[in-house]
Amino acid sequence: MNIRQKIKFYVGMTLFCLGLFLPLLALIVPFLGFPLLVKVLLSSILVVGGPEVFMVMGVVFAGKPTIDFIKAKFKSLLLFKPVSRTRHYIGISCLLLSIIASWVLMYYFVLTEIPIKEEVKLLCLGSIDFIFVISFFILGGPFFQKIANLFTWNQTG
Repeated sequence: MNIRQKIKFYVGMTLFCLGLFLPLLALIVPFLGFPLLVKVLLSSILVVGGPEVFMVMGVVFAGKPTIDFIKAKFKSLLLFKPVSRTRHYIGISCLLLSIIASWVLMYYFVLTEIPIKEEVKLLCLGSIDFIFVISFFILGGPFFQKIANLFTWNQTG
């Protein structure tokens, strides 16, 4: 790989990674001292338009072989690896505990008189939602197929 290819690779990967993490910057925008209109505009750009632009630019710079390599690594790490019994039980535990915890916390916040800031409530519920989403990655690709089969009509006997 010559110097020009290396530069294109690193620029492309930087842009691609920036596109992946750009929506996380939208979490900081409400705490900045900008007017409401500017906050809404910045958040919209960081969540809706910006990531796609940076990821497409990253793909253009990095090239198709690099992107194919990243996709293969991503699939081998997350989705198509056989799930062990321990990993399955950890994933199911995270899934069920996040559902139960969100229900309990929502009712707790509504029914108690304890003053809790709205930011703390959102942080708690957002963290639980994050665990819920991560549990699907822990459970792996075959679990996605099992969930999809729940919503597929199969007329047998």
